[in-house]
Amino acid sequence: MADREEKMEKPYIGITGFMKPEEVSEILLKVKIPENRKIMVGVLANSKTLGGLKNEKFPGRYPSLNQIYKIFPDNPQVLSLIHFNTKERDILYDQLGKLTAISGQYLHGFQLNMAWPDPYVLKMYRAKNPGVKIILQIGNHALEMVGHNPQECANRIMKYKGFVNHVLLDSSGGYGRVLDILETKRYLDVLMPTIKNMDVGIGIAGGLNPDTLHLIEPIIRNFPNVSIDAEGGLRDSNDHLKLDKAIAYLQTAIEMFEK
Repeated sequence: MADREEKMEKPYIGITGFMKPEEVSEILLKVKIPENRKIMVGVLANSKTLGGLKNEKFPGRYPSLNQIYKIFPDNPQVLSLIHFNTKERDILYDQLGKLTAISGQYLHGFQLNMAWPDPYVLKMYRAKNPGVKIILQIGNHALEMVGHNPQECANRIMKYKGFVNHVLLDSSGGYGRVLDILETKRYLDVLMPTIKNMDVGIGIAGGLNPDTLHLIEPIIRNFPNVSIDAEGGLRDSNDHLKLDKAIAYLQTAIEMFEK
């Protein structure tokens, strides 16, 4: 696996839903990555694809298991993550172990797209894989479980201290719904003391594409080290990744963060 030893967590600009290594190569050829950020290459997997089956709902977003290791590049400016969701919470440790074993030397870690996974499972996994990065996604269901209360959300996140590297606020779940800027800022204002205490990164997602990035300018002004991720907003009518749109999104985001 790739060398993951870094003293500071760099913020990233992410794209999730890659299916082919050629997609990643084309983007890296066209985009100049800034020194103070990484490009996050996100590959989707779930318990069904882990078992060798196709994802029937999003067949254009979930590659077959034996293709994953080919997608991640040998590039120190890239953060390569598997975005994993499962309902089989009792075997999460084993599932992460299996994905780690088959995903190649350039895998850096996981984003867990599930509501409040057991911190003890992450503790055990990190004990065996101390360099692996883990991003904790806070989606709609996770917010419902804390009553949409930012302080309760912060308290729950604190239970993961030492076991996660980033926290991602994402109420869209890959469906391209544009995030509520005022609500997102309300959460960030409350969460930031906890994030700083845990020494982790914070990110946001929700309907981002070249045409909606301007909406997060107020957040960037207040939280310049925020990471961002895009998925549903970068796909065509057949749910395939649109490379020209993905490249435009990255270039626009980089310019915004460099202002």
